[in-house]
Amino acid sequence: MRFERYQNDRHFIWYFYIKNEEKTPYDLEGKDLSLEVRVGLSAFQVEEFTVSGNSIDFYFRGRTQNRPGLINLILYINKGKDGQQAFDAIAGGLVPHSDMSGCVGPSGCHVNGSEVTSFVGEWIDDRLIPASIARMDAVNEGLSAIRAELESFKSSVNTMLDRLQEAAHWSDAFVWKDTLIWRE
Repeated sequence: MRFERYQNDRHFIWYFYIKNEEKTPYDLEGKDLSLEVRVGLSAFQVEEFTVSGNSIDFYFRGRTQNRPGLINLILYINKGKDGQQAFDAIAGGLVPHSDMSGCVGPSGCHVNGSEVTSFVGEWIDDRLIPASIARMDAVNEGLSAIRAELESFKSSVNTMLDRLQEAAHWSDAFVWKDTLIWRE
C-alpha cells in the first residue's frame, strides 16, 4: 500500500469486475453514481470523476485533505434511492510528514456485496500501479513472521508438555490423564 504526504493531489483509477470465472468488467456507464473519499472521520464528496466502462478515474485533491490516515474510497449506485448499492476499498494512506512517504501500512481491500469485486490502481510516475502488487510483499513478509512465531510457540508448548509428563511419572501424587495432570 502506498502512503504519501497529505495535502498532495492523488490520482486514482478504480476498476470494477463481476465475481465470476472470467472476471467480467462491471459496466458503470449510465448509472447514477456518487463517489466519496473518507480519511478518518472526514468525508469528501468527489464531484469530478470520469466513468469509462468499468472504471472511475479521479483526483483526490490535496486542498481538501485536512488530516493523515487511510484513504477509503466509497462508490454509491443510486445513493439515497431504492436499490442503493455501496462499494468500498482501501486505496493507500496519507501521512503527516514527507519523510514517512512510502511506508508500508495495513493492507486490504473490502467490497460490500457479493456480485461485484473491484481493483484500485494509482498513477505513479506515469504508470498505473495495482495496489494489490504493492501489498503482496508486505503480506508475505507478515505471514512468514506469523508462521515463525507459531512454530516457536508450538515448540515451547511441546517442551512444556514433555516436562509436565516427565514430572507426572516421577511423582506418585500426580497422574497423567488425557493430556492434563490431575492431582488425586
